[in-house]
Amino acid sequence: MDATELKSVESQAWGDADFDMDRIAAKSSQVIGALLLKRSIQDFELVGKNIINVGGGHGEEAEFLLKNGADEVTIVDIAPLQLKNARLRKEEHRLESLECVRADAENLPFRDESFDLGYIYLALHHFPNHSKSIFELCRVAREVIFVDIMNPVLTRILTRFGFWREEACGVTPNRLNGKSVENMLINQKLKPKVTYFFVAPSSTYNRPLTRCLISFFKLTNQIVSRSRSVGLLCGNVAIISGTSMNKAQSLDT
Repeated sequence: MDATELKSVESQAWGDADFDMDRIAAKSSQVIGALLLKRSIQDFELVGKNIINVGGGHGEEAEFLLKNGADEVTIVDIAPLQLKNARLRKEEHRLESLECVRADAENLPFRDESFDLGYIYLALHHFPNHSKSIFELCRVAREVIFVDIMNPVLTRILTRFGFWREEACGVTPNRLNGKSVENMLINQKLKPKVTYFFVAPSSTYNRPLTRCLISFFKLTNQIVSRSRSVGLLCGNVAIISGTSMNKAQSLDT
């Protein structure tokens, strides 16, 4: 499929799930996802910030950002059913500072530096062209955070055995390359930081097994998240941030 066909499939494939994940039993992947969400913002002050959440889907990440101090969050998504769910979430959870816009991540309908922070959570691998999407986010936001799946050596091996070959909609995920994203951020005058994690290829509603997977995630990533070489070998998820050079210099000092 070319880029236009991929975007059409993605536009129609998402949005049937219940928007309110608090109403159903938590999957292990959802709990681990919540841990990654918290980790992704730990170096950022969100209070009073205006954030664009590209590929924000049903609004779960946007609600998280608002509850952690963001002043306003704008969800941008190409899938109409996802945005419908986000609007339902806005109404039921009284998220007055949440806005929803249907648009293509490669052509964001906003002026340069319209936002303090750009945030993409597990959505970049759905986009046909990473460089265009990252350029657009860096254009409209002063700083950026990406959380997404990577393509390390271990993932390539597991893919051969049938794991992670396709998304639910049948599309092969366009996995990120950490070094390439770092270079893109440097070209946009941002200082990149990449932290790798290993997430086991398993998801369950079983509570004892969920606890085991969470413990495994925490123990394993004491090593993976602190070692770039280990991360490049088996880090199948990464948090990538791009901070302004001035802020990065002040943090270093």
